[in-house]
Amino acid sequence: MPAILLVEDDPYNREALADVVAIMGYEIISAVSGEEALRLLDQRDDVSLVLCDIRLPGIGGIAFRAIARQRHPSLKVAFVTGDSEAADDAIQAGAIAMLKPYDFRVLMRVIEEAIGRSSEN
Repeated sequence: MPAILLVEDDPYNREALADVVAIMGYEIISAVSGEEALRLLDQRDDVSLVLCDIRLPGIGGIAFRAIARQRHPSLKVAFVTGDSEAADDAIQAGAIAMLKPYDFRVLMRVIEEAIGRSSEN
């Protein structure tokens, strides 16, 4: 089963997103900061996708993505944020970004496309 690493500092958002992604059939690993997420990535080799808030304490989402992809070049990262300007900046930098509140159909499609599963399955 593909694992998805969820990096979100807000406990309500983290729990809600984790519940939805778990219902979709994925194993969820959660981190509250970029630093914790980097440690988890270094310990596990089964993470297929990272769903990451852009605004995080310490290492922000954009910096996290750069460091994580240096260490794990094939890692896929999709951003979730409530900040439309930050989402635009991430998209212009070539990243996938979704705005909160989540459209769960869009979230499902992003996850399935990033992991390589068809939404028709």
